[in-house]
Amino acid sequence: MNNLRRQMLQVAIIQKILDLAGPYAYWMVGFFIFSVALFLVPSNIVVPIINNYSSPGVVPALSMLQAYYRAVNVAQILYGIFIAIAAGAQIFFLAKTIKQSTRFLVGAIPLFIAICVLLTGVLMLLNVQNYGKFLDQVSADIRQIENGSMETARIHISPRPQANISNRMGSPLDAFIAYESPLQIIRGIRPGEGLGWEDFRVPLSLDFSRNTVRPFDERRSIAHNLEHAQLYKITFTSGQRLVYAVERVAP
Repeated sequence: MNNLRRQMLQVAIIQKILDLAGPYAYWMVGFFIFSVALFLVPSNIVVPIINNYSSPGVVPALSMLQAYYRAVNVAQILYGIFIAIAAGAQIFFLAKTIKQSTRFLVGAIPLFIAICVLLTGVLMLLNVQNYGKFLDQVSADIRQIENGSMETARIHISPRPQANISNRMGSPLDAFIAYESPLQIIRGIRPGEGLGWEDFRVPLSLDFSRNTVRPFDERRSIAHNLEHAQLYKITFTSGQRLVYAVERVAP
């Protein structure tokens, strides 16, 4: 009963604020819905940049990193523009409401503050630190490929599918757009080095396939797997652990 009364009181307070805010309440809600729809626009612009990363004669890993770098930069600019448009529109609607009648200030100001807090939260979610960290990491990987200073490892690959792994680059865009991943995640272990299982990202355009005839067997010893399981040599970047090249190694 107390919960019901509390909910009814909350609804009454919200309704009172909306009534006091006058026309601004309707403009705010309408433009908020429009702003949410506006945030879907980058997906139509950014996704093709990511999906069309590969072309004949290019290195898949390098091309993919460059595509993600461009996509994140474009999305960052677009989201910034949309937030600025949303904030500007709210200021315009607030001024128009106050001009109509100052009595609407009592309700319009709290709503305006709420919208500003929401926009600030979105801006923090899309903050320069998250985007900047990803871009710095991608830039470092690009330099690694261009300088030929990538890491190498000899690994066995787990034959078991990992349901909890998302085949994504780990980009901040992943939370806002839906697209078919251009890569697959493989889980590998370096025999005898005691590092445990590691995840590596393999571009689909590398046309990598596992040797299903000689799979790795977790129930058997390192020596047994070295003799019977397929071993792979991979070259990869340090940041995104993006595979530049992968080849089967004879035991």
